[in-house]
Amino acid sequence: MATEVFLLNFGGPECAEDVEPFLARLFADPFIIRTPMPGAVRRWLARRLAVRRAPKASAEYRAIGFSPLNRATAAQAQHLAGILARERPGTRVHIINRYTPPFAEDVLETLDLERARMFLIALYPHLCHSTTVSSLRDFDLAAVRRTGRLDLPSVRVFSWWHHPAYLEMTHAALASELSSALAAAGPDERVSVGFSAHGL
Repeated sequence: MATEVFLLNFGGPECAEDVEPFLARLFADPFIIRTPMPGAVRRWLARRLAVRRAPKASAEYRAIGFSPLNRATAAQAQHLAGILARERPGTRVHIINRYTPPFAEDVLETLDLERARMFLIALYPHLCHSTTVSSLRDFDLAAVRRTGRLDLPSVRVFSWWHHPAYLEMTHAALASELSSALAAAGPDERVSVGFSAHGL
């Protein structure tokens, strides 16, 4: 039995041409705009919003060199695949993004899901409907389209951010970055510190 590991993430535009389709897919997600509406209306509204927002979003993404998320996820997948190749030979690691390729339907198209052990790992560092739940639902819908089955067994990992080792490492990194920034500011300079929770 094959073992398939799926890393589920948001995805991000890597060039200007990616921005509008990324926004259209984002706005079409019922977990992002949570107003009940028919699918055709939702897709029409999503396309209109994407066209309006794309120029400004493209400029903002261009200013930061576009999204680094896909590269970071690929590095994570490669590292995990290397570890699993030693410990569990034959295990394959796949990336599935929610809003930019690779999409669930494309990744699952070539896999024998009914004869596989599946592990889904949501890479979001929090539990939220518009991220974790949306990605899991997207995977499930693609798996149903692929197999016609609603009952495919899988192991779902989406609470890793509670692990003490992760928390210790994250806190140490944040403290180090903050200490460096405060030291650079000087002892008499007024400093404001902002904490972001990614829009939550």
